[in-house]
Amino acid sequence: MSLEDRDRSMSDCTRCSNCRWLPSIDTEEFAHVCPSIRYGKVFSYSGGGKAIMGYALLHGKIGYDEGMLDAIYACSACGGCQVVCGTFHDDMVEPLEAIYALRERVVQDGQLPASLKALTDNLRSTGNVAGSTDGNRGAWCASLSRTAPERPDMVLLVGDAALDREQWPQLQRLVATLDASGASFTIAGAAEVDCGGLAFEVGDQALARTLAEKVVALVRESGARSILTQDDALFAALRGYYPRMGVTLPVDKVVHVTQWLARHKPPIAAHQGEAVTYHDTCRLGRLGEPYVPWSGWHDAAFAAIRVRQSNVPVLYGNGGVYDEPRALIAATGAEIREMPRIRETSFCCGLGGGGGTFNPEFATMAARDRLTEALSTGAKTLVTSSAECACHLRAVAQRERLPIAVSNLIDYIAPVEG
Repeated sequence: MSLEDRDRSMSDCTRCSNCRWLPSIDTEEFAHVCPSIRYGKVFSYSGGGKAIMGYALLHGKIGYDEGMLDAIYACSACGGCQVVCGTFHDDMVEPLEAIYALRERVVQDGQLPASLKALTDNLRSTGNVAGSTDGNRGAWCASLSRTAPERPDMVLLVGDAALDREQWPQLQRLVATLDASGASFTIAGAAEVDCGGLAFEVGDQALARTLAEKVVALVRESGARSILTQDDALFAALRGYYPRMGVTLPVDKVVHVTQWLARHKPPIAAHQGEAVTYHDTCRLGRLGEPYVPWSGWHDAAFAAIRVRQSNVPVLYGNGGVYDEPRALIAATGAEIREMPRIRETSFCCGLGGGGGTFNPEFATMAARDRLTEALSTGAKTLVTSSAECACHLRAVAQRERLPIAVSNLIDYIAPVEG
């Protein structure tokens, strides 16, 4: 939806500031749900602040300046604000949708910050955000000796892990595990393209839609009935961003690897008695909740209170993937020590949505907060489902000399070879 489409909902923000906090606060130290306002400290950095900013921009009451753009993009678009706002106000405001619309307007007005425009320019010219001219997404699986079924149940999309050599061994182990477990799948390999998720998040929805249509074409060509991925950002794009753009996938469902592994229970590593904590990523969690485009209307009760008339579910974040990663960790024998902020109200590490690129200081602050929270549990290791989030959190932990290890979930449960 455009800013014009969000006009009424943006004007309905009451500045209650609930979008800053957990809906139920147990500890003052870990009360924030929004890393953006935790960093910026003034209302414009909150979800509600961005909604009001969008309304003001739409009606010509403000113009662009450096501070405004920092409030818009020192933000990982993690969706925490929307979960809490919905808890108190149903779908009256939907601050995350306002953020998407505001960022789209920024791009349309030619105001996308240079560091983020470099990413979208790279996507247009090379097909990857890094701008690598050696963008062969099939190189990681070229050495695999396997024959795909003629009519596969699933097509495996691996996202930008295909371009990261450090992640290739993990992907290859994953394929071996899937094959050993009898999975019927083909690998997109060299045919895979960027899913458009980051382009959508920073506001370049035209580019995002172009890339999404290419994904639709390759999935249709595969003949698969489901998409399988280990990439949290890709998972969120397919289940959430594509429906928002009106892009329909030619499959019955999108499955995350943790869901498949938890259901089929392959051999995994043993970590008997180890104290670990699990970081719910935004994009496997609340942003991985399936999005259904709005249809319906609002009535006015008592001439003042808006009452929704729609069968479309309000997004509270409950439809994300939370149980399966924990089941896999528990199956290793490890002891899971939960942080105060978990599941749909998990605190974002700050990397996604362009936040880590636009404002590294913001991303470092968010990661430091999350690692401090992890340490408060007494855990020695933080496990997370995203390789990118794990890399970011590990780098901050090492730089800040924090006494906690960080592991990607697929690596943590992988059996020791030999």
